[in-house]
Amino acid sequence: MNTRFTISLYIFSLLAFNVWCIDFNFTSFMGATTGAINEYVIEDDHTISRLDWTQKIIPIIGAEIECNIKGFVLQIGIISAIPIKCGTMEDFDFLLTDSTQVSQYSFHDNYLDKFIEFNAKIGYEIKIKNFFIQPQLYFHYRNQKWSARDGYLQYPVFGAWTGKENKTSVSGNIISYEQSILIPSLCLSQGFFVSNILHFELICAYIPYLWAKALDSHYLRSKQFYDILDGGDGFSLGFCIKIKKFSFFFNYEQFYIDKGSTFTGNIGIDSNSLIKDETVSSAIKSYLIKLGIGISF
Repeated sequence: MNTRFTISLYIFSLLAFNVWCIDFNFTSFMGATTGAINEYVIEDDHTISRLDWTQKIIPIIGAEIECNIKGFVLQIGIISAIPIKCGTMEDFDFLLTDSTQVSQYSFHDNYLDKFIEFNAKIGYEIKIKNFFIQPQLYFHYRNQKWSARDGYLQYPVFGAWTGKENKTSVSGNIISYEQSILIPSLCLSQGFFVSNILHFELICAYIPYLWAKALDSHYLRSKQFYDILDGGDGFSLGFCIKIKKFSFFFNYEQFYIDKGSTFTGNIGIDSNSLIKDETVSSAIKSYLIKLGIGISF
């Protein structure tokens, strides 16, 4: 009985693949990412604090599975980065009467603690001779964390920061920043086949809305700031060149979220004790570049 069932299932699978034209494609890739995140604290429409987390080259690895059923395309993927020292973090405060002048400044080394991204897309591919076009609905979920370590502080006794003040050295973990963000986008992929083994693809996307949560921990002050943000918009542009089973890709992404609520509390105290700060709001600006090479199976 079990043998008959197995044979029947096997025959049905063969027929399903033949009738529905199901194509599977698995791709693994490696590459690098670079970019920056800017945090803003806003009071009465003026920025009173800005933290700039810059990232140099960070190695990434990932994989994706794509399924094509009669032109309908479903893809899921994952990307992860290797934790390393990746750049710098600068903290600017604007607490003077002239809100354009910096009142306090600090500089630190930036370490990536984690970066993981899950993505999924659904689209429909239209082919016209050697050209193709594919409208897509794309979702990214990204979780990342950085730590600002060591460095120095420059806090003027009077007036604005000039950069000439004495530097007070600090060591250890000074500030950490963890962010979770959901990025939906409306994409359009288009390209053409030069031959059976070579094709080019251009991808453009509009990000109409974003959701983000961020935890900013300042260890010297033993304070935590928890931001909940939504809204904003952004875009991404990229291209891919495929030669046989190999591919080279590049992607640039940029977004800005200008509406967020901030909750404050003390480090080491349960998050239920966080209190909403009605006097300030939060914002995030980001750009991210990814590039790499992949191989398909």
